[in-house]
Amino acid sequence: MRRRWIGLIVAVLLLQVTALGGARLLADNDDAAALDPMTALGLRPLITPTGQVISPAGELVHWGNPALENHALDIALSPNGTYAAVLGRFDLALIDTRTGRLTSTFALDSKTQGIGTYQGIVWSRSGDRFYVPTQIGADVPAKDGDNGLILEVTVDSGKISGVKPIATFPPKDGHLPIPNGLALSDDGTTLFVALSGQDLVGMVDLASGRVMTASAPHYPYSIAVANGKLYVTQWGGRLPADGDPTAPGGWNDYTFTLQQPLVVDPKSEAVNSGTVTVFTITAGQGLQPAGVITVGLHPEAITRSPDGAFVYVADANSDTISVIDTRTDKVSETIPASLQGVPYGASPNGLAVSPDGKRLFIADGMLNAVAVVALGKNASSTGSDPTSLVLGYIPTAQYPAGLAIDQKGQRLFVADLEGLGPYATTDDPNDKAFQSSLPSILTGKPFSAAGAYNAHRQLAYVSLITLPDTKTLQQYTEVVLANTHYTRALEAQKALSLPPRPNVAPKPIPERLGEPSVFKHVILIVKENRTYDQVLGDMPEGNGDPYLCVFGESITPNEHALAREFALFDNYYLPAKSSAEGHPWAATAYNTDWIEKNVRAWFRGYPHTILDAMVPPSTGFIWDDVLNHGKTFRSYGFSTLPVLDNPNLTWTDLWQLRQRGQMPPGLRVRGTIANLVANSHPQYPGEDYRFSDQFRADLFLADLQRFEQTGQMPDFILMALPTDHTAGTKPGFPTPQAMVADNDLALGRIIEGISQSRFWMDTAIFVIEDDAQDGWDHVSPFRAPVFVISAYSRLGHPIHTFYTELDLLRTIEQILGIPPLNLLDMGGRLMTDAFTTTPDPRPFVHRPNQIALDTMNPTPQNATGPALHWAQLGEQMSAAVDDPANDDLLNHMIWASTKGYDTPYPAVAHVVLPARTRDADD
Repeated sequence: MRRRWIGLIVAVLLLQVTALGGARLLADNDDAAALDPMTALGLRPLITPTGQVISPAGELVHWGNPALENHALDIALSPNGTYAAVLGRFDLALIDTRTGRLTSTFALDSKTQGIGTYQGIVWSRSGDRFYVPTQIGADVPAKDGDNGLILEVTVDSGKISGVKPIATFPPKDGHLPIPNGLALSDDGTTLFVALSGQDLVGMVDLASGRVMTASAPHYPYSIAVANGKLYVTQWGGRLPADGDPTAPGGWNDYTFTLQQPLVVDPKSEAVNSGTVTVFTITAGQGLQPAGVITVGLHPEAITRSPDGAFVYVADANSDTISVIDTRTDKVSETIPASLQGVPYGASPNGLAVSPDGKRLFIADGMLNAVAVVALGKNASSTGSDPTSLVLGYIPTAQYPAGLAIDQKGQRLFVADLEGLGPYATTDDPNDKAFQSSLPSILTGKPFSAAGAYNAHRQLAYVSLITLPDTKTLQQYTEVVLANTHYTRALEAQKALSLPPRPNVAPKPIPERLGEPSVFKHVILIVKENRTYDQVLGDMPEGNGDPYLCVFGESITPNEHALAREFALFDNYYLPAKSSAEGHPWAATAYNTDWIEKNVRAWFRGYPHTILDAMVPPSTGFIWDDVLNHGKTFRSYGFSTLPVLDNPNLTWTDLWQLRQRGQMPPGLRVRGTIANLVANSHPQYPGEDYRFSDQFRADLFLADLQRFEQTGQMPDFILMALPTDHTAGTKPGFPTPQAMVADNDLALGRIIEGISQSRFWMDTAIFVIEDDAQDGWDHVSPFRAPVFVISAYSRLGHPIHTFYTELDLLRTIEQILGIPPLNLLDMGGRLMTDAFTTTPDPRPFVHRPNQIALDTMNPTPQNATGPALHWAQLGEQMSAAVDDPANDDLLNHMIWASTKGYDTPYPAVAHVVLPARTRDADD
């Protein structure tokens, strides 16, 4: 019997992916037979917003405050193996390894105990306590009281019985200390800590509390004690030498005062150095530098072999593991950590070694899997083979990070940083039963996540996995290959190697790279933070929920007209949960370990405007791909900030200047990414919500006139159009409805201008949101509006095909004739049904706004009742408005302003979970 599946259930069925051994995803809407070997292994596959699939092996333990976006960062076993301690972003947890049950949690108070940093949990030798690193505050620059802490956590009868700080590190020169990467001396008396924010490594005498430090630039991350020495990974690599190409990094600092020069690759603009600093440990004298070892990029986790003869370094931005022989302090082997034959895209970031020293386990974050490696003679004292060999992969939940192995080498414990995604739910009767972004395709039943209205609500997860035998590991590997679209990526890579055929007729999307497209120009417009239902949920042509539509046709007439005249996409998804993730995804088709490890903490600033050379992957940005292949590029406000002679100008001041036809005095832009700044419009303001999008449209349309006169327009244009973000109810700004209407009108004017230009017939326009965090959707917190606009896209009907941002970027690359950036977009599917072969040259005519764009939020002085309350709350928002500390407040503001002050807000009440998980109550 055929089932009626909605949302991403349809998405899964439309994916036709073949993997090794016959494993496949369902190929049609029928009740298909169970997957082989996935079903035989008892796995439940869940699709993610990247289009990848997760099917975690073993059992899942979950916990966390459902009002928060929880993350499990690291995990460590007690000396007797009875308990697993977990460092979370907002709490600590204890799991009984014998029963697999959660026995205790402890919520961290961010103002007194800080929040979890990146990793480094370590047990005392006695096993009655463990130590964790935390950080109070995340101000950039740091302020007094933003201290880093090492917490001592005592355990009694399987419960957390006490938590106290044993070492405190204050901010210095505006830099947070960010303690991380704890390690214990062999005798258990000294604790070593990396102060990642201050380029220091410290040693803490546990008896006296005395602290000694040594220099360890850039950004020390993790520590291993081996062979009488201390090995410290340095996330940002070595100090620059004369003549090195550099870029500012380490802090996404809008004052441009904290950033430090990092060695970069000028072609990718990414950090191009990774190092491990070695110290000798001298009793009473602290740490003495003993050398620097060059390893791969973004060296993160480090661990030692049981005998201390080797240490292993996870090179997250190189997809490799560097093996260091501690007898010579040289790299003795470099082990590939990604899938064979495909490009970069694994992000190895966690490590564990089997008790016998024969196996290395690698947390490949972006593969949602753990790689199992048989260590060779250059990587293990017990190895005999010439080189180490990846034996296979174990599927996990999203983004495995911390790893631990029990003493018998039989069980693997995995801290899954992203878990199963956002599932916080509500009991509000106004909410419908939302369908999450991760439906089960084994049962064919939607995974209910009633009220999962926002991407910042998810639990923490740990996987408990019995290590597989050879046959099961092979089956697990086949599952991982299917989940990561390995076969599709291999086929795409093979196709990329084929030469373009002569005399091939142009198509919207060429079959081979380098063959002609009907399009000579691609424009990517990036808007801010809206879900599908918020904007298009009132369109009966699509799968929408009118109740959740707060910016409907009266506010967004142009977006509705574009959806009707071209195509309405109601099954498109973004992988980001915030702008700090969304802008890198849009620019790189990837999220690096640097982003993942800072999510919801943003210790080094909020990189929605990318001012930090640590953000990009080693494959660089899409504009680098464009420029490196001989194409032309121009940016309008993406990852640059406007600068004014008078920084105190308000929204009203700037609006009045525009009304008078005057430019703001001294307006210019500033950024840190060389290739971007060199190709940016010199006055187009980036994400500063004081500027109306009408002003941005004015600047682009003036450029378009010049392009008309010269007959030359850049091959690729990237444009920020951000005011649909809104400023909530912040006084001094327009209402959310007015700001979204402003954004909609600007978009309509831009599309009209292009459609009336000489470039219309050879231009494809893609309009996306960077993320969907500021709203609600009845299908998924990741579902967002998207528009594909061209003379070849006047389809006039909805498209229900499952697409992700990676599919969209893959399509742009194919049109431009540039190769994919990494494994994720290489595995993307081309958006073929967004185009037809017969063009319709009719121009688009923009619709006028139906609400005054200068309809202002009330001020506390002119408001009463609920309006006064929300005006007062609005004053709490930062001047930049895009404030991660107040994202939930902004959502409340939008709801109250658009739905009415008396409409109940969807309040978090409980959590619906899939089968085969354990918590403290079962």
